[in-house]
Amino acid sequence: MGFHVHRGVLGIGKRKTLLSLQNFLQDLPEKVLILVLCGISNHDNMGAIFRNAAAFASNGIIVDKTSCDPLYRESIRVSAGAALKTPYAQGADINDIITALQDVDFHIYALSPSSPYTLKQAKITNRTAIILRTEGNGLPNHVLQKSDTLHIPMAHDFDSLNVATESGIALAHFSDSDKLS
Repeated sequence: MGFHVHRGVLGIGKRKTLLSLQNFLQDLPEKVLILVLCGISNHDNMGAIFRNAAAFASNGIIVDKTSCDPLYRESIRVSAGAALKTPYAQGADINDIITALQDVDFHIYALSPSSPYTLKQAKITNRTAIILRTEGNGLPNHVLQKSDTLHIPMAHDFDSLNVATESGIALAHFSDSDKLS
């Protein structure tokens, strides 16, 4: 019974103590690109987002209290291990996250298909946070009101992308090409 996904390997690990939101933010460099995840409930998407963050040299991820665990088995597998090495903070309320980011001078973008502004119109700043939406319902209005919204242009037949795909596109746009090989 069960799934044959282990390929004969078993691992055990000890979870590190999670960074508080304040400690996570104070340890960041001056030039920084982070993701903020709001209500991400699918472990495959969580893992893919962590993999994208590592691939595009993001400085880390803030996972709100309504999102799933990035260290769940499926998340780790899909992340190709990036969930084990990408710095992150988890457990804060999205309103507290936005306030904390504003307090340390982050430019906050939220991806929303209803935004009149495209990703290409975004101003690249030294301290950028990108808030990604929940699957299905999109970001709550109070989050959109506290952020500069952007959308990813696409063919007229489509109005949205998978959140993990959005993360990769946004990170590729905002990432510092000097950090990539």
